[in-house]
Amino acid sequence: MAKSERQLPETSERWPNGAAGSLLLLSGAVLLAVMAAFFLAGSILRNGVTPDFPWLKAAGAWILDHRRLPAHGLFSWSAADRPWVLYQWAFETALAAMDRIAGHAAVATVFAWASLAVYLIAPLHAAPRRTPAVLVAVVAAAVLPMLSVNLSIRPMIVTSAGLLLQHILVNRMRRGATTPLRGALWTLLLYTAWANLHTGFALGLISLVLTLAGDWIERRRDGAVDLRPWPAPLPPLQFGALFAAASLGSLITPYGPKLHAYLAQLSAETALNHRIDELGSPDFTLFQFQIVLALILVLMAALLRRSDALRPVDLLHLAGFAVATFLGARFVVWLALYLVLLLPTAAAQAWPRLAHHCPARSERPVILTLTVAAAVAPALLALRGMADPVGRHCARFSDAIAAYAAAHQPQDRLLTDPVSGSCIIGAAPGVPVFFDTRFDFYGETFSTTALDALALKPGWRDLLEAYRIDVALLDRTRPLAEALAVDPRFSILFRDGEAVVVRRLH
Repeated sequence: MAKSERQLPETSERWPNGAAGSLLLLSGAVLLAVMAAFFLAGSILRNGVTPDFPWLKAAGAWILDHRRLPAHGLFSWSAADRPWVLYQWAFETALAAMDRIAGHAAVATVFAWASLAVYLIAPLHAAPRRTPAVLVAVVAAAVLPMLSVNLSIRPMIVTSAGLLLQHILVNRMRRGATTPLRGALWTLLLYTAWANLHTGFALGLISLVLTLAGDWIERRRDGAVDLRPWPAPLPPLQFGALFAAASLGSLITPYGPKLHAYLAQLSAETALNHRIDELGSPDFTLFQFQIVLALILVLMAALLRRSDALRPVDLLHLAGFAVATFLGARFVVWLALYLVLLLPTAAAQAWPRLAHHCPARSERPVILTLTVAAAVAPALLALRGMADPVGRHCARFSDAIAAYAAAHQPQDRLLTDPVSGSCIIGAAPGVPVFFDTRFDFYGETFSTTALDALALKPGWRDLLEAYRIDVALLDRTRPLAEALAVDPRFSILFRDGEAVVVRRLH
């Protein structure tokens, strides 16, 4: 049923006695959501290019040019013969194609549209009947700024969309709005696309397992008496068909079952994962993570007030992604999705008087206003020139890369750190790098050894000699950069406050 057709309690069909106050609250909530939409759009356009972006786009361009997937590593001289599992090849190809056709501003605009569609517009329509749109707008106003901590132009948005679509599909099947056969077919198509766009399809499979566990808990709790304020759980056979379709779809990739084995291997590389910033614990001094804590406190208050404010499966999703976020900051983008999908419903159930300030006749204007804002914000900011194709991380190295490019020699064995290497891939195509942010491609042993050398840990000279390094372009914050700058065996080609370029004296 469309949001505009939802029937809220009869007491909310008219404005309550405090009509002026209710209208003020309604207008304030919508205004905050509009401002949040502009904030997120601006963040994506201005800061959406991270160190991963150059090699994502370059890999996609290579696929477009050669019309096949690369068998071995591109861009790096230190691992040129290493096999490369390009598990997000479809996203990379689409990214490069869009950039070629319409330019970076269009790429950033489309990504911002997709983000707002997933985190604002779809939740407005996916909310249960008795969850007012304005409550979704209030939670979205908090969630959208929260995303700016980690949502960039990377394929993680695919997993957000996949989890959203799976959530909607399961709920439609519970209501009988979608037949089991259609549900299985849609799931097969979803996972076929998802597995070729992002490794986050594994989170989708985990979500299905959480669904199974939540439905089992619900059946055990309710027994034979149906006291649920929501549709009944899926029958086991229907769930089994969904999981089978998802598993089959995830195998329809150029790598087949090898992709699953590869992901299991990456998960086991804990020593490397602990060295990657976004896989570490969140920094709660950042306002984005403080918002996370505030929303979780609101959720806990709602559950203390009414324990059945959410069904068990929804609680498992929120708890699971909250724990994952506290362990690895990157999961915040998926916790945010379930917060905007589920917290408004919990609030409406726990505090039913909120509906009195959200009349049913406000539903359509709220949705229309926020839809227009989501459509206009990215395009308007892009037209004002806010889209940054370089990104703040690579902008720091622009002068150093230009200086090295002028002195580049074909036989150079260039040492880079992960960020400078990634930036060179985008700014100086054809210049092979030593290391970049494709940590999974380089593997745990190489990556940890290189990171230790960059930190000037014992054995760093051995790495220079083993790879016969004769030139380096490094971030000045890396201890090795300062060590090479004062090493008499190297001469300084360039140095500023951000980077240093040195060449070995022969």
